[in-house]
Amino acid sequence: MRLATVAVVLGCLAVRCAVAADATERLIALSCQFDSPKIEQVDGKSRVTVPGCQTQNRAGEPCLPFRTVRVLLPPGCIVEKIRGRMLSAQVAVALPGSIERGRDPLPSGRMWTSADSDGAQVQPNTVIISPARRAELVSVQRLDGHAIAIVRLFPAQYVEAERRLEFCSRWTVELSLTSENPEATVFAPNMRGAARVRAFVDNPRTLPGTVGADAEQFQPAGEPPGPPQFDYLLVTKSFLLPSFQPLVELKIADGLAVKTETMENILASQPGRDSPEKLRNYIRFAYTNWGVRYVLLGGDIETVPCRYAYVYANQPEFDSHIPCDLYYSCLDGSWNSDNDSRWGEPTDGDDGGDVDLLGEVYVGRAPVDTVQEAVTWVAKTVRYELDGNPNAGNARFLATYLGFYAPGVHAQGGDMLDPLLPSFSRFTVEWLDDRPFTTAQWGAASALTALNRSPHVAIYNGHGDIDSLMQLGLGDLDALTNQHLFLAYSVGCNAGEFDNDQFSPDCIGEQLLTRHGRGAFAAILNSRLGWFNSQNEEQFSGEFQTRFFAELLARGHPQLGVAHLLSKHDMIGHVETSGLMTYRWCYYEINLLGDPHVAIKPPFSGVTPQGTPHWWLASHGWTNNYEAAALADTDTDGAPAWEEFVAGTSPVEALSTLRVTCTYDSGGCVLQWPGAIGRRYSVHGSTNPAVGSFVELTNNLPATPPVNGFAATAAGAGRTFYRIGVQRGP
Repeated sequence: MRLATVAVVLGCLAVRCAVAADATERLIALSCQFDSPKIEQVDGKSRVTVPGCQTQNRAGEPCLPFRTVRVLLPPGCIVEKIRGRMLSAQVAVALPGSIERGRDPLPSGRMWTSADSDGAQVQPNTVIISPARRAELVSVQRLDGHAIAIVRLFPAQYVEAERRLEFCSRWTVELSLTSENPEATVFAPNMRGAARVRAFVDNPRTLPGTVGADAEQFQPAGEPPGPPQFDYLLVTKSFLLPSFQPLVELKIADGLAVKTETMENILASQPGRDSPEKLRNYIRFAYTNWGVRYVLLGGDIETVPCRYAYVYANQPEFDSHIPCDLYYSCLDGSWNSDNDSRWGEPTDGDDGGDVDLLGEVYVGRAPVDTVQEAVTWVAKTVRYELDGNPNAGNARFLATYLGFYAPGVHAQGGDMLDPLLPSFSRFTVEWLDDRPFTTAQWGAASALTALNRSPHVAIYNGHGDIDSLMQLGLGDLDALTNQHLFLAYSVGCNAGEFDNDQFSPDCIGEQLLTRHGRGAFAAILNSRLGWFNSQNEEQFSGEFQTRFFAELLARGHPQLGVAHLLSKHDMIGHVETSGLMTYRWCYYEINLLGDPHVAIKPPFSGVTPQGTPHWWLASHGWTNNYEAAALADTDTDGAPAWEEFVAGTSPVEALSTLRVTCTYDSGGCVLQWPGAIGRRYSVHGSTNPAVGSFVELTNNLPATPPVNGFAATAAGAGRTFYRIGVQRGP
């Protein structure tokens, strides 16, 4: 029996912040409530789950549910002590059999047989009570300059001798803090990312500028920022830059301010120990000074270098250095404070703790080497963004038999796909699946037939390699004839090993995007081995996959780069800092080969009575009741969503508004406001709007993103009031 992960948000009942008797100490307490545990028998073991919780999987230890509590810390404070305190009596829950225990992860790189199966068995850890501590600090991370403590809270404890759980439904997590000068950090708190931080933490009222009766008012670090100077950064080599021009023009048409830069200039101007660090320093500057949110790495590693991040997972040294574009997303610290040959270790943070794992910018890579590959990739990306896929509601799930494991356990790739079904509730899902058989039921011919029907999404869970994906080899890609492009995702090994071209031809994941104008427009793939649990196949790589599609399709984040990064943030509580670090491996190796800004086109259409397209509302988080959504002012900036659609601003970012600034000189003033492609503007003025009407000064002004301007002549003595009108149109 296989269980799907249920994505239920656990509510924080209350947050209280207090200053202790010693003025240098502070206490933050978060109260949380859990639903009752669910006990099921799976392969002869008792599986314990709790809604809204993830499951710990440490080899040999009981698999117990935990909640990741994410605590925003006051500026300048460090965590001294963590305590989990019960607010209600514990309840004893008898288990019908031995509890399920963590198992060594298995790579999805080849078929396993009974001869290999002993490696999957783990001797039980004979601890009397597990876990020993109900609340534990994983790490302190930073997001947009804000320090966030990542804490695991276990509502259930297992008593080995009596095979029972001790469960408590109501808890308080207490963090004792001291005010000290922390190590130097890259950023002061950045209020441009306040909405992202507020959505991530469990105590959002402690964010600077938050109001409310129970809000803790920390002082903001400076004035709120103005509109970003650039939204989107493209980095490539000079010889490839012209090939990306159609994409640059499309991003400008989307209303983004685009900055392009060459690797040659970056390497000549930026400090750093090597090429990846110089590039990251430039991205950091672009984020800090220009407000860049999306970064496209325009080339394979010969054009745009990758950072190899080291993870211990009992693998050969070469394989343990993982191509990791997350390095360019997470911008705090150096990722190598001990200055050795291993980047990204759990002690490589500048304070001796973990490296930064929460990303500030959304990163994707165009895995191209040549002008022809770049032209092909750009054309496919532009084509999808303009035309979408008319089979928007069709998804193809492909899964293979993974192997046999003693005692009599048969692992199936299809069991990794079942947890995706809630996110695909609006889709028609078609399967190629070996279940329930233990021999191959489909091969390359079946895969080609399925893909040539142009599904919108194609997901493969099974064995893979550098030259093998979805049962296809490199030569099979020439037989793809799909008229419309798809999004590909696979947990198979090495299919996204984009550094492989230094030894042999590009990996199959790259060629799916660049070989010709068919196949996929983007792919999320592993750059090294994928991992699974033979008795709970979704664990490890599959969990990241489940969360990606939940973010993409169910939680209102249709941009690929956003869903890709947030799915990793969802898994931050699993990332190990010692021992066998399989989740850290997955966190590093899953890369987006595609444009981080391109949005999946949802399988529904239409417009509201206000003329706001359903797809646009869905791209900002609404998936039903569109009429009410068009009238809502979610970001409380004074403009309902339908007005923000017309203005070309974001309905979920309070700082994204059609605000006007005025610079005075002797001849009058120059008005400036954010401009968006596809809009026309008018300017009106009045010396006394209370008693007289506004006079039109100009109209039909075309958009000139990112900023529009108009020079207004002085209208005589006294003040003049101006207002800007906007309409969509050519």
